Amino acid sequence: MSSNRSPSRLAPFVAVFAFALGLAPGLARAGDPGPHYQRSYDLEATGSYNEALIALERVDAAERSAYFYRLRRAWLLYLGGRHWDSMGEYRRAIKLAPLSVEAHLGLSLPQLALRLWLDAKRSCEEALRLAPKSYVATSRLAYINYNLGRYADAERLYHELLLAYPADVEMRVGLAWSLFKQNKLVRAMAEFGRVQQIAPNHPYSQPPTPTASKPR
Repeated sequence: MSSNRSPSRLAPFVAVFAFALGLAPGLARAGDPGPHYQRSYDLEATGSYNEALIALERVDAAERSAYFYRLRRAWLLYLGGRHWDSMGEYRRAIKLAPLSVEAHLGLSLPQLALRLWLDAKRSCEEALRLAPKSYVATSRLAYINYNLGRYADAERLYHELLLAYPADVEMRVGLAWSLFKQNKLVRAMAEFGRVQQIAPNHPYSQPPTPTASKPR
């Protein structure tokens, strides 16, 4: 349908309509958390995690009770190395959204950083209860089991992931080491060989010597 109004004559009407919706350029609504979130993203991208946290904390009090605020704050605390504080924030986020897979997975990050293997295991298992096919939860749980010395469980999980993601080099490396730790040397060397074929420079792709131990 044609219009008798030219674009230039429509401009004032568009501007008034945008202003009424709070969309006018450069005019943020009072209490709008958007600019503070964006500032925190920009600072995070430069590695300025503490400054990003300060920017985030400038949102108004009402926003601080929101799930997304708690999740974002937990993430920035984790990046800044404040792992215990990060765990507290992730737990607050979980209380606000108990079915959130991402919050349980997030909680596992500072737990892994502190090598709280059993706590991280519980977090990943809860994520898997909510999302049984979660790649992230399964891969982290495999890594946790490896570090707990539960190599058979790690092997099972790595194998399960490789059925769905056959080209995943990291999972194949994990499987190779899990087999090696169980003294399943023929299968372990076969897996190491597959890794060397597709990622020869991978730091853990070389068959280990009898005294080798994958760094933890």
